[in-house]
Amino acid sequence: MAFKKPQVNKIIADISNISIYLRSTKKFGKTTLFRDVIMAKYGDPERGLLIACGNEQGYTMLDNLNVVSIQNYQDLVDLCNWLVQEKGKEHNIEMVAFDTADELALIADKETIRRSAEETGKKCRSIKAAFGGFMAGPEYSANNLIKPIISGLKNAGFGVWVVAHTKFKTIREKGGIDEEGYMQLTSNLTAQMESAFGDCLDVVITGVIDRDTEK
Repeated sequence: MAFKKPQVNKIIADISNISIYLRSTKKFGKTTLFRDVIMAKYGDPERGLLIACGNEQGYTMLDNLNVVSIQNYQDLVDLCNWLVQEKGKEHNIEMVAFDTADELALIADKETIRRSAEETGKKCRSIKAAFGGFMAGPEYSANNLIKPIISGLKNAGFGVWVVAHTKFKTIREKGGIDEEGYMQLTSNLTAQMESAFGDCLDVVITGVIDRDTEK
């Protein structure tokens, strides 16, 4: 048989078994939270890894944080291969966090644009024009580049976090009678990329600051 036989899923209450998509405003403390979770669970910063993506450097003031920086998609592939192949040999990393999803998406989009030009033989200057347009570019970035990376790390037994920034979007439901719609706090990402992270990760958490107004 080519497929695995069905089996009853058993849940183990362990933070390293949960993949988390954490969204909030800038300087909310997302990276700090990841560092604190690693130290609280393992007491050893080398059991976790913060993957700083692109221009995101939000870790400079954090002590006891294991960090690596990636600048392009090949860096990402090489890092993930190293994480999986050298686990228990060169490292004992159990949990990783991508900081941030915004920069990770830009890295994927640059790779999509490069592949589009290479495969189609046509110059491509924007993600929307990649692979002939009609949102084929964003779909490729999300489904062909990001999902395999996240799923591959999860399948290899890593706890995966992705942190992202938030913004308000106006939602207008199809067939609804409310023409103005309603406001929803979500990420800065495209719908395709937002869906990719939401599909791959177990829990979506949106952090907000609770403020009291004094008159």
